[in-house]
Order: sequence, then C-alpha cells, then structure tokens
Amino acid sequence: MRQPGVTLAIARPTPRCRAYAALDASLPSVATLLSRRAIAGLHHALRRRARVVPATTCAELRDVVRREPVCAVLVEPFDASDASLAPTVEFIRTAYPSIPVLVFCRLDGASVRQILPLARAGIDEIIIDGTDDPVSAIERRLAAAEEHCIAREVLLRLEARIPGTLRSLVAYCLVHASRNLTVDSLAAAFGVDRKTLSRRLMREGWPAPGVLLAWSRVLVVARLIERHERPVDHIALAFDYPSGTALRNALRRHVGLCPHQIRANGGLDCAMRAFVAALSPCGNGHAPPDDSRQATSS
Repeated sequence: MRQPGVTLAIARPTPRCRAYAALDASLPSVATLLSRRAIAGLHHALRRRARVVPATTCAELRDVVRREPVCAVLVEPFDASDASLAPTVEFIRTAYPSIPVLVFCRLDGASVRQILPLARAGIDEIIIDGTDDPVSAIERRLAAAEEHCIAREVLLRLEARIPGTLRSLVAYCLVHASRNLTVDSLAAAFGVDRKTLSRRLMREGWPAPGVLLAWSRVLVVARLIERHERPVDHIALAFDYPSGTALRNALRRHVGLCPHQIRANGGLDCAMRAFVAALSPCGNGHAPPDDSRQATSS
C-alpha cells in the first residue's frame, strides 16, 4: 500500500507528463527523457513510496514544495522556460533542509555547465542520463539522498551538544550510517588509531567509538521508521543489520522501544531523547532504565 500523504515532486519540462498522467491520475509521468519502458518501470519502483507530482517551471515546483508534504525533489538543470533550477534548489535547501534534491543531467554542454551552480546550491545526488538503468539509479540515489538529508537533520538538531572537536567525526558517522562502519575503518578515515579515537571522545565525555557508531545508525533508522511504513526487515537490509530481529534488538537496547513504539512516540524525537539521556554523566550509552522496562513489558 502506498504511504498516504508522501509526495515526490518532479520538475520535468515535458508535455508527455500530461499524457502519462491521464493513464493514472494518482501516478503521473515522471519524464520523457526516459523511454516509455523506463517510465513504466519508474512508476512501478516508486508506487509504494511516493505520489508523483509533476511541475514544468521553477515557480510551479516551489508551489508544490510549499503545499505538499514532499519527501524528495527530482529536477533537470533547466525548467520549461530554460530557467536554471539552481536558485530553486537553493530555496529548497534553505527552507526545507530535510528534503533530498536529485538532478537528472544529460551530458550536453548546457547541462554540464549547470552542475557546478547546482552543486553550490545544495543538490544531494546527480543522475547522469544514459550511464545506467534510470529506474535502479533513481531508487538507489533516492535512498542515499534521503539518508544524507536525515544525517544533516540529525546533525543540525545535535549541533548545540556536539563539541567543535567532534563535529566532523559525528557528521561522518551519521552520513555513513548505512555502511555499518567498524571502529578500525572510522579511525582509518581520520588517520588515527583506535586508542586515539577513543581518547578524543572520552575527553569530551562522549561514548566510545563503537557506541557512537551504533547510535548513529539508530538515529537515522528512527527517522526512516518515522517517515515510512517500510518493513523493518527492509530497513535492516539497507543498513547491513544481520536481520530484522537484530535491528529490533538494537533499537530496544539503545532507545528502549520497538519500531512501532518509536514511530508512535515521535520517531527521531524519541530516539534523540534517549541519545541525549545516554550522553548525560549518568548515562551508559544505552536506553534509560524506565524505557527498557517499558519495552520489556510491551
């Protein structure tokens, strides 16, 4: 069942959008840059994740983002009037920082010249037309862009609590949450050994590297649980947990609640409260005792 109220806003300058929209008013066409076969595949790929809303100009796209609960935006470098999308991307990035923005780009001179302005405006992913299967590319990059935006959202909400010396470290853990990083790979990324990394966190009163990595995954997963009705097993697979049970156990261990309880209690807000409690001097990096008892009794 498609999640109600979630929209993928697509800015694609094409008259065929209306033709395909007539076939199914709830799933209008994405673009004519793709073949008919690829568009059909794209509709199939997104039908459980989003309601596609087309726009043809920058102004229309801004209106869609303002009025709809948009979960992602996919644009070309120019709209139907040949206006650059860079200012609109910058507007979305500033006003709606949690919405991932993807760009479909042809390898022609005008489009390629727009990549740098679009990157400066804040796009999350670039999909180069013709390089690989557009359906799988969009699915893969939508997921990556969404995780990147969630990481940015968590980082902004934790900003006041993150010491300046740890900001880049915490950001790296959040951005790469789905990779199931090890302490060794995290230390290598920052050019230090495990002990140095542990001492750096300990000096600031933060949990050990392994606990920080586990919390980073839990925080991003909690936001995904809040935003989507995706099966826990699917999220577990995307985040390299051994199984859905392993993910449920991780959520209980850190937040003290199972997935449906996390969703019912505010998703990321719920996980953030547990994380802040774990950062307190009496915290041990895991869920407070009261939450643990609640999870056990449920």
